Amino acid sequence: MRISDCGFRIADFGVNLQFFNPRSAIRNPQFEMRHRVANAAGYRKEKLFPYWFLAPSVVMLLALTVYPLIFVLHVSFHRLTPAGDVFVGLRNYARILQDGFFCRAVAQTLIFAGTALILEFLLGLALALLLDSEIRGRAFWRALFLLPMILPPGGARVT
Repeated sequence: MRISDCGFRIADFGVNLQFFNPRSAIRNPQFEMRHRVANAAGYRKEKLFPYWFLAPSVVMLLALTVYPLIFVLHVSFHRLTPAGDVFVGLRNYARILQDGFFCRAVAQTLIFAGTALILEFLLGLALALLLDSEIRGRAFWRALFLLPMILPPGGARVT
């Protein structure tokens, strides 16, 4: 006798698995239909079960990203006064784009980010090619290169 012939059901662990002989289901279509109707609600619950585990993370992610985004957009279209918020529309954006200091800051930021991106990419590519080549002490150099990535988790475990 095989496990698939006995109709074994594991319900004690919150798992709804039922083993049945597929040949008997083919021979008996009424069994298949009754099985589907009886387990339709349970099947839907099982299908939604993983999403309940994801829900707290999604709620926190939305709370920490979407709410601040909406708040910043609200503040950007208003001027804060002691009397309260006054709607100014796009005037805040027009004022900041006319400010020479802001334009210089944006230009410097773009230059810095572009330069850093190119240099980091080229340096990473050079190190990868160097560590992949056949050099003397290759394992030592690889270990030395990866050591800073390995040590922080180990230090966190000790403390």
